[in-house]
Amino acid sequence: MAGWIRQRRLEACRQDLADPALAYRSVAAIAARRGFTSAAHFSRVFKAAHGAKARNDPAPTRPRFDSPPRVAVYERDIS
Repeated sequence: MAGWIRQRRLEACRQDLADPALAYRSVAAIAARRGFTSAAHFSRVFKAAHGAKARNDPAPTRPRFDSPPRVAVYERDIS
Protein backbone atom coordinates (compact mmCIF):
# COMPACT_ATOMS: atom_id res chain seq x y z
CA MET A 1 0.00 0.00 0.00
CA ALA A 2 2.81 2.45 0.87
CA GLY A 3 4.45 1.84 -2.51
CA TRP A 4 1.20 2.62 -4.32
CA ILE A 5 0.79 5.88 -2.40
CA ARG A 6 4.40 6.87 -3.15
CA GLN A 7 3.86 6.15 -6.87
CA ARG A 8 0.74 8.34 -6.89
CA ARG A 9 2.62 11.18 -5.19
CA LEU A 10 5.56 10.83 -7.60
CA GLU A 11 3.21 10.94 -10.58
CA ALA A 12 1.53 14.06 -9.19
CA CYS A 13 4.98 15.66 -8.79
CA ARG A 14 5.92 14.72 -12.36
CA GLN A 15 2.73 16.35 -13.63
CA ASP A 16 3.37 19.47 -11.54
CA LEU A 17 6.94 19.70 -12.85
CA ALA A 18 5.59 19.55 -16.41
CA ASP A 19 2.93 22.21 -15.75
CA PRO A 20 4.01 25.59 -17.20
CA ALA A 21 1.77 27.36 -14.67
CA LEU A 22 3.97 25.98 -11.87
CA ALA A 23 7.31 26.69 -13.55
CA TYR A 24 8.11 29.38 -10.97
CA ARG A 25 8.12 26.80 -8.14
CA SER A 26 11.28 25.00 -7.13
CA VAL A 27 11.50 21.22 -7.30
CA ALA A 28 11.66 21.11 -3.49
CA ALA A 29 8.49 23.20 -3.19
CA ILE A 30 6.62 20.93 -5.60
CA ALA A 31 7.82 17.85 -3.70
CA ALA A 32 6.78 19.37 -0.36
CA ARG A 33 3.37 20.25 -1.80
CA ARG A 34 2.88 16.53 -2.51
CA GLY A 35 4.01 15.36 0.93
CA PHE A 36 7.74 14.75 0.50
CA THR A 37 9.39 16.34 3.52
CA SER A 38 12.97 15.73 2.38
CA ALA A 39 14.18 17.13 -0.94
CA ALA A 40 17.06 14.63 -0.96
CA HIS A 41 14.71 11.67 -0.47
CA PHE A 42 12.40 12.98 -3.17
CA SER A 43 15.31 13.34 -5.59
CA ARG A 44 16.40 9.75 -4.99
CA VAL A 45 12.97 8.16 -5.36
CA PHE A 46 12.08 10.33 -8.38
CA LYS A 47 15.27 9.33 -10.18
CA ALA A 48 14.71 5.66 -9.32
CA ALA A 49 11.14 5.81 -10.62
CA HIS A 50 11.66 7.93 -13.74
CA GLY A 51 15.32 7.40 -14.63
CA ALA A 52 16.06 11.13 -14.63
CA LYS A 53 16.54 13.89 -12.10
CA ALA A 54 13.43 15.87 -11.28
CA ARG A 55 14.95 19.12 -12.48
CA ASN A 56 15.63 17.53 -15.86
CA ASP A 57 12.14 16.13 -16.23
CA PRO A 58 10.88 17.88 -18.32
CA ALA A 59 12.01 21.49 -17.78
CA PRO A 60 15.80 21.74 -17.43
CA THR A 61 15.80 25.49 -16.73
CA ARG A 62 13.56 25.64 -13.69
CA PRO A 63 13.87 28.94 -11.78
CA ARG A 64 15.16 28.89 -8.18
CA PHE A 65 12.42 30.88 -6.47
CA ASP A 66 8.99 30.02 -5.09
CA SER A 67 6.94 33.03 -6.06
CA PRO A 68 5.34 33.98 -9.34
CA PRO A 69 7.53 36.02 -11.66
CA ARG A 70 7.03 39.74 -11.36
CA VAL A 71 5.99 41.72 -14.37
CA ALA A 72 7.25 45.24 -14.59
CA VAL A 73 4.66 47.78 -15.66
CA TYR A 74 5.84 51.10 -16.91
CA GLU A 75 3.70 54.14 -17.47
CA ARG A 76 4.62 56.43 -20.29
CA ASP A 77 3.46 59.95 -20.84
CA ILE A 78 1.99 59.86 -24.33
CA SER A 79 0.87 63.47 -24.51
